[in-house]
Amino acid sequence: APVEALFTSPLGRARATAGIIGTRMGVEPVADDGLAEMSFGSWEDLTLAEASVEDPALFEAIFRRGEDLPRGGDGESFA
Repeated sequence: APVEALFTSPLGRARATAGIIGTRMGVEPVADDGLAEMSFGSWEDLTLAEASVEDPALFEAIFRRGEDLPRGGDGESFA
């Protein structure tokens, strides 16, 4: 069945994915703030490998030691 609407989070990685899908399906994605996922702050749009290089100490604390700190230093934590 044809798709009439495509909704996405307003954050970059989700918008990029929705753009690819929308192009394929012939619909323009609509960003909806209610679909926003966790903000990674200054790490937004980086891969995990890039984030580990950007701030190795913070990356280690979050992903190796399991500390619930703001992602990228200025993003969100799980709490």
